[in-house]
Amino acid sequence: MLRLISLKIFENPSIYSHKPVAKLELEMGSYIDKSSIDIVGLKDRLISDLPGLANHQCSRGYPGGFLERLAEGTYLPHIIEHICLEMQAIFGYDVGYGKTRWSQEDVYSIVFAYENKQLVKPLVDFVLAYIRSILDKKDFDFRASLVDLKRHIDKDQASKGQIEPAYIIAISKDEQNSRLADLLARLLSSRQRMICIKKSSATYIGKDSITDKAREKGKVLGKTSGPLRTGKDTDTAILELDSQGILSEGLPYTRADMAIITGLLDEHLGERHIETINQVIYIKSLLVEAVKESATVILNADNPYYPDFANKARARILPISFSRENPIIKGQIKAGKEAVYCFEDGIYLTEAGKETRLLEFRDMPAKYVASYLIYDILAALSAAYVYGIPVAPLKQIFLSQLRKDQYRGLETLEPASYYIH
Repeated sequence: MLRLISLKIFENPSIYSHKPVAKLELEMGSYIDKSSIDIVGLKDRLISDLPGLANHQCSRGYPGGFLERLAEGTYLPHIIEHICLEMQAIFGYDVGYGKTRWSQEDVYSIVFAYENKQLVKPLVDFVLAYIRSILDKKDFDFRASLVDLKRHIDKDQASKGQIEPAYIIAISKDEQNSRLADLLARLLSSRQRMICIKKSSATYIGKDSITDKAREKGKVLGKTSGPLRTGKDTDTAILELDSQGILSEGLPYTRADMAIITGLLDEHLGERHIETINQVIYIKSLLVEAVKESATVILNADNPYYPDFANKARARILPISFSRENPIIKGQIKAGKEAVYCFEDGIYLTEAGKETRLLEFRDMPAKYVASYLIYDILAALSAAYVYGIPVAPLKQIFLSQLRKDQYRGLETLEPASYYIH
């Protein structure tokens, strides 16, 4: 009977809202099909204890809308959502967003906005205890419980030590771009900046975060989740984010300076709530939405789902492609906008009507040129360019980094036209 299965607090943008929200999963048991009109005394008790509910518009769009729903018959999870919002209003918090959805069997998911993180857990405990008292026809000292709940309001919101880096790059992780974050970190480390790479397994912090030597010297954290917390000296963070992480944790930052999506072959495709490509697109669209106005979104123009992300992007778009003949690339060139693509003997950048060759194929390892890994290069070069590395030295910086460690000894291709189609 009304068992709390889980409570998740999202501090940053999530698939539910770009503002802070909490999500609780509630097992309804025998109350799964019972509405407000089936529970004797429920409506009168709510109106008496929480008169502010009269101001809730609900889906009706006008004050009193929720009370109408209550009188007509609405389910307990929906009622709990509104109580969670109203209790915060009592304490002066201006929150109005809430969503209630059936999840599975007798479980409902309830999402509601919050302002004070420390208040969320005791608030949920209060609301559930209050509702249970009504269902069980037991006394509940509302005023005394309210005073106890108020004690949590003045507590710190546990934000001490949380520092977002000055520059955040979010990469949509898929099975075919596993080296992109490392490759990009190599390029950016040439600027002698403190780089943080956050992956599902660990977070690496250092000036050259991806080499074994640097990992020994730098700070290595264990498996991480939740908000991004780094030292005050870290000015750039590169984050790999997969669909399951975004779904369960939300984003570990507020707004990114750059977002990169090259593909959708997510390792979590096929899991619950991530069963279709459309669900993956919905989840990962959060990356292109949660960006600063000055940000750049790098998208793979060869991906058939490019329009889905482009239409949701809230910043300028820089497309990448395997071919200059891609219609999107041709459109960018014609409009004098930026794009990075393969053409004839190498990889080119177009900007303001001028095409510049960034790399020649003959200089690149065959392992990259002859496979899907070419998109790692296209995305890394594009990101480095956006980051501010000048075009002129970019080639030498890139090739010097490619030759290090795992890339040493790979053959180069001749002729360069090997994979152009």
